[in-house]
Amino acid sequence: MSSRNIDRFIVEDINFDGYLDVAVLTGYAMTLEEYDYYVFNSVIGMFERDPLLISLPNPKFNAETKTITTLNYFSPRSVEQTYTFNGSTYVVGAVKKTCHNPDVCGDE
Repeated sequence: MSSRNIDRFIVEDINFDGYLDVAVLTGYAMTLEEYDYYVFNSVIGMFERDPLLISLPNPKFNAETKTITTLNYFSPRSVEQTYTFNGSTYVVGAVKKTCHNPDVCGDE
């Protein structure tokens, strides 16, 4: 790993159910951090790997609003997407697409 400041192991309530969950860094590139996410299942008393969270690019968790925001950068475009957790699944909310170079993107 380089000297870049990245959390390799995160413990927080990422699905907003009141239980702490775990994220383990599996890799990173210039604009992308990849984690495996394990959410606590209180029924069986164990952590379970969450395949949807693993597939989300750069998720940021907001406990106040109970939302997950992702940012995926595809030069010269980026897509920001917001998800909410309804207790059993993630629901897609707002999507914001941005072009960082109008000469390349044209009229999108």
